[in-house]
Amino acid sequence: MANTGVLLIHKAGNDAASALALEIGSWLGARRVDFTLLPSESAAPFPADLRLVIVLGGDGTIIGAARKLVGSDVPILGINFGAVGFLAPFEPREWQEAVARALAGELQIQACLTLQWRILRNGACIASGCAINDVVAGRGSLARLVNMDVSVDGELAGALRSDGLILASPLGSPGYAASAGGPILHPRMNAIGLVAICPYAACLAPLVLPGSALVEAAIAPANGDCYLTIDGQLGDQLRPGDIVAVTGRPDSIRFLNDWKRFFVKLGNKGRPGQRQAGICRNMKQ
Repeated sequence: MANTGVLLIHKAGNDAASALALEIGSWLGARRVDFTLLPSESAAPFPADLRLVIVLGGDGTIIGAARKLVGSDVPILGINFGAVGFLAPFEPREWQEAVARALAGELQIQACLTLQWRILRNGACIASGCAINDVVAGRGSLARLVNMDVSVDGELAGALRSDGLILASPLGSPGYAASAGGPILHPRMNAIGLVAICPYAACLAPLVLPGSALVEAAIAPANGDCYLTIDGQLGDQLRPGDIVAVTGRPDSIRFLNDWKRFFVKLGNKGRPGQRQAGICRNMKQ
């Protein structure tokens, strides 16, 4: 990896992350590595000549940066300042070894699937984008059910009455989707998780779909407030008759992460699997 074009993004408002970003910047400068330093809340465009992006923050900070890199070949190195750190394999104390190995090309690059989404209104696309974790069509401020028809590759999968629908990438599957009873997908999979949120009737079981599947959720004419939320960070209001269309975009984001600690993080960070693992250990004793 060339020793030019490194972008350092640190979690805004986190003094420890900001201080470490300055320390890493000084280390890079001493080695004549060009770098740019940005807080996560910055709206400045990313430099055009990037070879590496280093993000100091939690998964949310990394996801926000990653959406701007979808479709590029620029890998992301995450240094964990969050609670879970699925996307940040290195802790702050490990930064020097991690950055040195990244610059030397010694870390494995893992390409992962993201989600391409569109909102169709009266046959026209009014909004579109990519999601790293999940796309959620859910109810608004009032506790009213959302009615939608869900189709997969043009075939009706179910008429859904629920609090909403989650479509998750493998990277996002251990989060909201798993909390709603959905499957956890390994990050290397080319697949999409589909999960209804608190369905009124079990008319649509959680599904694992091929990454190439086109999922369409048509919002029924008689509905209250309904919103589309992207990665828990961006949102658009939906109207009755809108169609949310989502499909996978394989190998469209790259992380310096070999996922060897995936199951450790599932079991030790308060995520799905921790309770069951504890029960199993107790039964063996």
